[in-house]
Amino acid sequence: MALREGRCVNCGSILFLEPKNEKGHCLFCDAVFDNSEAFRAQQEPDQFTFPNEPQPRYDGPNLDPRPSAVAVSAPIHTPAVQKKSAAPVFVPKVTNLPDAKIPRKMKLLTIGLSALVVVIFAAIAIPVLLNRDAQRQAITEEFGAKLTGDVDLDKNFSILNIPNDHFILALKDSVTEAEAEAIFAQYCEARASAMNIGGDISEGVSMRLVAPEGGFLLAVEDGQKTVSPFN
Repeated sequence: MALREGRCVNCGSILFLEPKNEKGHCLFCDAVFDNSEAFRAQQEPDQFTFPNEPQPRYDGPNLDPRPSAVAVSAPIHTPAVQKKSAAPVFVPKVTNLPDAKIPRKMKLLTIGLSALVVVIFAAIAIPVLLNRDAQRQAITEEFGAKLTGDVDLDKNFSILNIPNDHFILALKDSVTEAEAEAIFAQYCEARASAMNIGGDISEGVSMRLVAPEGGFLLAVEDGQKTVSPFN
């Protein structure tokens, strides 16, 4: 049976698993998990928090999706068969074609253009990513100061997208819809402060709040707020 793509429910790494096996093993963080959950995590990653917690070393049965060894039978000796002399092989005459060499100037031009593209991409992407990371650090610090209760933001909080307009938060305790909306507002305030956003600071922002007995999906689009509870 062909391997199927799944995702480690602890660290989020992409894995190829054996569908017929009940359990799977992550080579990256050593986590052991149900394969059914790993396949669901690949199809619905937003349903999982991927805590990336340290895992004990796994010394159990081998769960890696490797094919089992195939036994090789001893060769069967058969009587030698006298070979007939082979017919002469026809060798066609080969016409030498001129070498299609790329001129040196063309090679240098191609290399130069490729290097230029890489430099331009790096010049654009690196500042954007550095700025995004700095904004996320500032948002996390200010958002953490606003939250009440015991929340480990390093493990249970994640900001997504370049504009930092979507976040996932996992809580140990259940919350009401009003409490979820308050948390959403606190994030919008922290984001607006870190990114110098004015006007409607919640426009385009969305949240996935996960709690033990369910959670809430909350988003603001075109000035309309939608709150959807889930179990």
